[in-house]
Amino acid sequence: MSAYLDFALQSRSGIERHHFLRELFVWSQRLSAALFIPVVERALRYGISDLESSSASRASRSAKAARFRCRAPKWMRASKSARPTSKDD
Repeated sequence: MSAYLDFALQSRSGIERHHFLRELFVWSQRLSAALFIPVVERALRYGISDLESSSASRASRSAKAARFRCRAPKWMRASKSARPTSKDD
């Protein structure tokens, strides 16, 4: 953990440093330790020091998922016998 903090904080100063630490703390509270520690180790391995990039990609994935979660109108989900028929039949 300290290696990642040294890496990630080397380019930050002042308030930016404070915001980064708070955001990292929030992540540590949301994730279990069994998940958080490997995530931080992986971020160090791949040189990721920007927490915003992961949040932005997560937001775009959830927006895409929301489009596919839309349900069809009720009449389309109904059985064939319950669907409206045209008078021309």
